[in-house]
Amino acid sequence: MDLTSFGCLLWALLVGLHCLASGAPGKRMHRYSGQCEDSGAPPPQEEDEQPSPFTQVTVSVDAQPGMLTRDLVYCLARAAGALRTNGLPVSTDGCHYHGDYGYTGVAVPQYSVHWRVHARLCTDQQDFFPDKDGPSLPSWLEMAGRLSQGSLARHIYVILQGTPRTSCDTLAWFLTEAADAIAAGASEGSNFDEHCCGYAFLVIRPASF
Repeated sequence: MDLTSFGCLLWALLVGLHCLASGAPGKRMHRYSGQCEDSGAPPPQEEDEQPSPFTQVTVSVDAQPGMLTRDLVYCLARAAGALRTNGLPVSTDGCHYHGDYGYTGVAVPQYSVHWRVHARLCTDQQDFFPDKDGPSLPSWLEMAGRLSQGSLARHIYVILQGTPRTSCDTLAWFLTEAADAIAAGASEGSNFDEHCCGYAFLVIRPASF
């Protein structure tokens, strides 16, 4: 199994665990090259309207083992740019964005790094950070990390969460802060407030490293 196939498998696992944790169905709507199929801006909310409790985002980066950390961090920056450019999701199906970096193909297009973003609304009040006593990784993110052990590729998983008042710029800033920590050498970490707004990340290094 090549990097692309294995990375897609891990991404499907992460999104599946994400949906399982939030009680949402596993239906997916694909949006390619940073294009969101939802047309226009979300309708304005009345003051007495009950908004969706959380905006949740999962980000993954899959890379060949020889790629530098700075290359993976660059892809996280591109993912943050996709969040800023395309705005917030307007449904539980959400939006999908993805991209590639490090062209290595000759006869056929091949890339050394692939990144993916899934942004969705969570309407069942299940948040990413059940342990509110302090920074910790959600159990389903830790499980995804354990299942990724032994991979010959490099993987980064980042989750972001905000309330209906959280802007896309703030979510992108969460991702940038996680990327800065990864660039500084952190292999895992989290930062969220009493409203469960924030991020968590996990870095999986190749088995041979």
